[in-house]
Order: sequence, then C-alpha cells, then structure tokens
Amino acid sequence: MNNTQFFVKMDWLTLTAPYENWDITAPERDRAASALMDWLRHQSTVLPRTETRQIMRNEPHYHFHYLSSAGWQLSLSARQSQGVRLVFAGSVLPVGHAEQREIYETLRNEGWRVTRCDVAVDVFNDENTIERLWHDGMSKQAFKRQRKTDLILSPNGDTISVGSRKSDKFMRVYDKAKEQHVSGDWIRYELETKYKTAKSLSPFYNDVIRGASATMLSMLDYYPKHFREWFDRVADGAESFRAVGRKSRGNREIWLMEQVLSALVTTRNENPALFDRFIDELILRTK
Repeated sequence: MNNTQFFVKMDWLTLTAPYENWDITAPERDRAASALMDWLRHQSTVLPRTETRQIMRNEPHYHFHYLSSAGWQLSLSARQSQGVRLVFAGSVLPVGHAEQREIYETLRNEGWRVTRCDVAVDVFNDENTIERLWHDGMSKQAFKRQRKTDLILSPNGDTISVGSRKSDKFMRVYDKAKEQHVSGDWIRYELETKYKTAKSLSPFYNDVIRGASATMLSMLDYYPKHFREWFDRVADGAESFRAVGRKSRGNREIWLMEQVLSALVTTRNENPALFDRFIDELILRTK
C-alpha cells in the first residue's frame, strides 16, 4: 500500500451562456458565426488564442460548431434562447489544479454557467481490480439498493456504473489503465454531474472538487477503512497524496510519471514511427 497514490481533478467541463451576456444576437450565417466565435474567444482571459476551424453546421437550425487546435470546442446557436456552449474534454483540461481553477472560476465570473461537470478520482498502485471491487461491494452491500448498479464487461476494461445515465448524478468506477492500453494499476472513480445539479454548482473550484468527492462517498455505502479515509481527505480539500500520508509529488508530476510515461513507453515499443512523430512535435512546440 506504500506506493498507492490518490489524485483528483476535473475531467470534463461544459458551460453555456446566453447571448444577452454580451449584448449580441445569434448568428445565422457562416461568416457571422465565425466573426462571433472569434470575438467571444478574445473576450475571455483564459481561453487560449489557438487557431480554430468550423467542424459542423447543423441545418435547419444553424448550430455552428468550432474546434480549436488545442481541442476545446465552442458551439453557437441561431436560436437566441439557446446561447453559446463551451466544451472542455478531459484531454483538453489542464492537469494542474491551479490551471483548472483559473479556467473554471474565470469563466464562471464571465457569466458562463455549468451544464456538465465530471470530477475524476484516480487511484494508482492499489493492486485492486474492478472484479474484486464488484465482488466486495456486492457481498458487503457496498452499493445503495435504491440506485441502479451494473457491472459492464469489456475487453478494454470493466466498469461499475452507479445510478442512471439520465439522472443529475451518475458514477462510474473503471479500469483506466486497460482503457488507455497502458500497464499498471490505475482505477478511476468518476462522477458525472449535469442538468439542475450542474447549474447549481459553486462558482469556486475547490467547492466543486470537494462536493463531488463527498457525493461519491454518499453513493457507496461500504469502503475498506483506508479507502474511506482517502475520500474523506479529498472531500476535505486534498488534491493528491500518497496513501502512507507523506507529502505527495505534485499533480503534474503524478500525471507525467504515472500516465504519460507509461503511454509513451508502450507507444515506443508498439509503434516507433508514431513515437518519433510525437518527439518531433514536442521539439517543435518547445522551440
């Protein structure tokens, strides 16, 4: 248990805002949508100044979808009541809490409201498996009876789902290492929050992280003693730590060493050409 590490972060963020926030009207043509998208992007102090391209236009309602070269997506609607939608997927959100906090709190301060927010708790090197967690949970009534709970089997890693996908809160527990095709023990606990619950989330990042961790605790009745202690520490505001209580490495270092490094080693062994392209791009972007 000495090598077990615990790491929490925001893994998906969708925000919306009415056009009235900026005293503008909904676009109805490509040129107007492109100009409005650029204007909105430059109004924010946290959206990166990356190149963008239009990826879709849905007719007859004219929903314009733009994707930045950094990966975040901005959607505009020609329906005045629907406003603007901004999406940060897990692969786009920064890993460090300081960067995530700046993005979240700045956008909330700029008038965006949350329509979906996923918070992920990653456990590394716990030597647990989804099958073991499921067996222990069922035998010791870990999962609340009033919530639908399923074990979904997959070659890319099994998943325990708690709750309904259509509800405000839905939880997954799955083997992230198998999903990402990397070696090592890496189990992810992920809470998906949406609808009215998401819209009522605090404008303060730490409150969102702590609240999500506390909600995960409330959705499961049983944990091993050490596991409940971990979640309690996250709910109290801890961002990452070792199970033995020593001061952990930083969030970014955990991510680089536990996730990125493993993926790069696997890629180098299985696809050397792709690995070489990655190194070339890394050198190009750091010049």
